[in-house]
Amino acid sequence: MLRTIIETRKDQIERMEWLIRPKKIASKKPSATAEADPRVAALKEFFEKPDGVHTWTEWLRLLLEDMFVIDAATLYMEKSRGGQLLALHPLDGGTIKRVIDDWGRTPTAMQPEIGTDNKPTGRMLQPVAYQQVLKGLPAIDYTTSELLYKPRNIRTNRAYGFSPVEQIIMTVNIALRRQMFLLNYYTEGNIPEALVGVPETWTPAQIQEYQTYFDQLMAGDLAARRRLKFIPGGIAKGGVVATKEPELKSDFDEWLVRICCFAFSVSPTPFIKQMNRATAGTQKEQSDQEGLAPVLSWIRSVINGIIVAELKISDLEFAWGDDTQIEPKDEADILTKYTAGAVMTLNQAREKLGLEPYSNPLANEPMVLTAQGYVPLTAYDDTQKRADESAKNMADALTGGAAGDQDDPNNPGGGGKSGAVVPDAASPAAGKPDAKAEKVRASEHWPFNKSAKRLRRLAPIPFDRKATRVATASIQHRLQIAFGKWKPALIKQVAKALAEQGVQKIDDADEEEIAANIAAALEFDGLSSLANDLGIDLGDIATNSVSHVIAQMGVTDAGDLVNQVNDRAVAFARDRAAEMVGMRYDEDGTLVENPNAEWAITDTMRDDLKRVIADGLEQNIGIDEITANIEALGGFSADRAEMIAEAEVRRANSQAALDGYGAARDSLDIRMGKQWLLGPNPCEVCQANADQGVIDIDEPFQSGDDAPPGHPWCECALAPVVAEDDVPDGAEAEPVADESESE
Repeated sequence: MLRTIIETRKDQIERMEWLIRPKKIASKKPSATAEADPRVAALKEFFEKPDGVHTWTEWLRLLLEDMFVIDAATLYMEKSRGGQLLALHPLDGGTIKRVIDDWGRTPTAMQPEIGTDNKPTGRMLQPVAYQQVLKGLPAIDYTTSELLYKPRNIRTNRAYGFSPVEQIIMTVNIALRRQMFLLNYYTEGNIPEALVGVPETWTPAQIQEYQTYFDQLMAGDLAARRRLKFIPGGIAKGGVVATKEPELKSDFDEWLVRICCFAFSVSPTPFIKQMNRATAGTQKEQSDQEGLAPVLSWIRSVINGIIVAELKISDLEFAWGDDTQIEPKDEADILTKYTAGAVMTLNQAREKLGLEPYSNPLANEPMVLTAQGYVPLTAYDDTQKRADESAKNMADALTGGAAGDQDDPNNPGGGGKSGAVVPDAASPAAGKPDAKAEKVRASEHWPFNKSAKRLRRLAPIPFDRKATRVATASIQHRLQIAFGKWKPALIKQVAKALAEQGVQKIDDADEEEIAANIAAALEFDGLSSLANDLGIDLGDIATNSVSHVIAQMGVTDAGDLVNQVNDRAVAFARDRAAEMVGMRYDEDGTLVENPNAEWAITDTMRDDLKRVIADGLEQNIGIDEITANIEALGGFSADRAEMIAEAEVRRANSQAALDGYGAARDSLDIRMGKQWLLGPNPCEVCQANADQGVIDIDEPFQSGDDAPPGHPWCECALAPVVAEDDVPDGAEAEPVADESESE
């Protein structure tokens, strides 16, 4: 058994590919022509047959044999008269005796030659370091320049190495004696198959006579052995006693196997009882990591020592190639992740699989897998690209470059994405007119417009693109981490709840109720921490926007005002972050559950889970299929995290600007309103908000929003509108409408 393990370990090392390459020096990179170095080819040729007789694999197995069994790998270095290395001959390490000097070490330094008169001759000689002992007598002396003696497991209190076989020698002895016992069971012994009782009155002669008769009756006739036999009544009364077979294999045998395998870090899977595939795979990986890698490292150090010390080449090295073997399914999953994350191109993945490349040029570009398919990396600049487009479109709208008539209050222009997106739980409900807004629209004139005959619209606040990009990325990252933790935990909770309900026995009338109860009972971990972190990100955006608003409105002595607006903006950001995860701050500033939270991202997830559970119960597909459908839900995706992050950052920007406008109005006594600026191809919700024209700064738009965004991916903008006489110095403004014309 131990021999089998040793040979297996040799086989594993033999199949490893090796190469000669330039050393990786930290101070400089290998030159482009390093692979063409003629010395590389010369070294490869030398190690293809290191001793001139055996191939690399044969030579390596000879070396490994002595290393594994007696830990005394030995190589005789054959050299020319000029000292050039010609061959490396493996020797029996068991015949090598180390010579120890007066200091307990093998002598290596050159020593003066002593003549016959016991006086130095003036020449320096290398001392004897090793002796080869044959038949009990010293046969040949070797110096360190002639013999390479390389025990792997050396110790300070011993002159020789300590091999894995020697470490388990007692276990080996036990196993050998157990094998001899089993061998004798099949070759020796006097225990028959069964014992048959005979009448007590029979003499030994009668017993022997009947034994002979019965043996002759059964001998050579296999068919007769299977037929019913009639025997005398006295014999039948004695009965048949079958002898018990000894236990030929027990847990003790597995224990011996495990010890031997552990000594060589080889997986014991072939020798023990059946185990599941995952456990076997884990043990194989562990054995490769713990046992194979150190042996490969030892071989590499031996070869590199020869290259440097004997061949005098210091900038080349021996190295092992990549021999990682993975299952085809695992390899496909890895390559899919690499191509989806732009780590490698599609054609690089196909080349690794040995397939023909695609002719499409995009297959040679790194691409990112999105919900709409693969997108080239050059076209995938999420936050920065949208911010640049939004800023450009808003500028075009204000200068007339991309919009209609500047004087038309109902079509002021703007920029951004199409708003026709279904609202997410992270955004306010759209499409339902607010009662307060309807009341304002019903009035003939707004007080703001009534007090100002001519209105001027200021440019929307140019939000800090860098700060917006950083905050969006941070929030998206935090949400993705939270989604990654929540998904497996929620799936586990759902599976447990379904198992307790007994999903195979549920009546149709109970499906919706059970799904609602399970969804309501789900627990989202880490909500407090997530709320605090999101509050910090949104608060940073809010304070940044406040400073831009105050500067735009021409406030000079803005210290106290900025502090007040900042406090309100940060408070809004903090409360909004808590509301996003279904929480709120109580009077003591402690985060508590908020059953009435609006637009909470957890509510959307609960609704999606409720729908999947109810559908699964209705179709009676079982727990595994239901949990698989939950796994595929888009509510935990990176795309949703990005959508929420962008919407919330825009909301924080807009709300902070709105607070700044209100503070400037109160501080400077400016007659101020606001206007919804559309993006291209607007949705009905945003169009209705823009159709309202200019409204008072404190009034909501028709959708119920105080400011954009009105839905996910909305890139509409909010523009402040002031009376012409109240336009702050230095502020860029354009006419909106004449009050008499609007009447």
